[in-house]
Amino acid sequence: MTETRARTQISSRSSARQYSDRARSPLQTYELVRPYFDQFGITRVADQTALDRLGVPVFAAIRPNALSLSMSQGKGITDDDARISAVMEAIEVAIAEAPLCDIQSGFAGELRERPADVSYLMPPADSRTGERSSTAGNDLWVGASSFFTGDPFLIPLDAVCMRGRALRLKGISQNTNGLASGNSYEEAGFHAICELIERDALTFWSATPTPAKMTRRVDPACLDDQVVTELCAAMMQSGLDVALFDLTQDIGVASFAAYVGPADSNLARHSEFATGSGTHPDPARAAIRALTEAAQSRVTLIASARDDISAAVFKKDALRDVKALLAAPIGHSRFTAGQNPPETIQDLRKYLRDALNAAEVGDIHVARLDSREMPFAVVKAFAPRLESHGVNPNWLPGGRLKRRTGIAA
Repeated sequence: MTETRARTQISSRSSARQYSDRARSPLQTYELVRPYFDQFGITRVADQTALDRLGVPVFAAIRPNALSLSMSQGKGITDDDARISAVMEAIEVAIAEAPLCDIQSGFAGELRERPADVSYLMPPADSRTGERSSTAGNDLWVGASSFFTGDPFLIPLDAVCMRGRALRLKGISQNTNGLASGNSYEEAGFHAICELIERDALTFWSATPTPAKMTRRVDPACLDDQVVTELCAAMMQSGLDVALFDLTQDIGVASFAAYVGPADSNLARHSEFATGSGTHPDPARAAIRALTEAAQSRVTLIASARDDISAAVFKKDALRDVKALLAAPIGHSRFTAGQNPPETIQDLRKYLRDALNAAEVGDIHVARLDSREMPFAVVKAFAPRLESHGVNPNWLPGGRLKRRTGIAA
């Protein structure tokens, strides 16, 4: 017997355009990228929304012969949002597995452009000093540019790839942090850097004791946004508790984490609890991303879509902390960062540049990985001084985190 589950009714969906900074509508982008499905090995796109009772749109794009992830998921406030989100996630990873950009060969001293710093992705050569393994032996590169100045740089090919093994730099972390797509290079770069800032905020969050985290719970009503309100209401009507936390750090770009789980948590299983995160200059959009990602995470667990879920997720202590956060009183009830964010992609990029400059986090380099002949762009961004715990197995705490937490240098 097939159970029919209702979709969450978001009254603002007819005006969902106001929640997007994309140059094209989700449907327009989908129609433009659909002819490329065969090239990137996408065999089907599945609507997974009905696997859960929340009704928040979640889709999956399937690549059976992928070198890394064979299922890429996407979420949104409409079906079109979630579908194109899944498809572009799949295309991003497919291109990262086999970059379409020009590849330069030669050692660093032989080439005109300077190599960007990717040492933070390399394994430690000395665990006592934190000194990294050298990248001097690399002779394969892709072009990149500074997000701040536009100056040209080089990135090791192994740093942009998702092949599962390195060609030159043994042990380098190959991950999706900073991998993003868009209708243009500028759009893709903006979203890539938002992801880097989000991961940085999550790293600070993971280093925060649970009692301190509990003081950062946000009243969704303080965002004064209809979609945020209705997403939270839909989750609660489905029998779930939902808690939104402010993760924003010194960079000042709005970042949130959303926790969801059954109201009767004493009878719940691990798979019924989920978290999501989001970062955007517009606090409401950041919160929407966190909430919809939490919904997507539940579907990921329900569908058994990932084999790389950390064992730490299933530890009793982890579930205890999540339950404590869901029960936390609302204390951080007002949100101030980015209350009047810009709207155009050019102004949004400037907003990020100004925020990152003010926080003194160093340069960020963006490599374009697509062929430049397609109606979309795929990039990978690198930020050596932003934290990347959780995605970079070679991560070591940086200066900002050490100063904040008192970790010995």
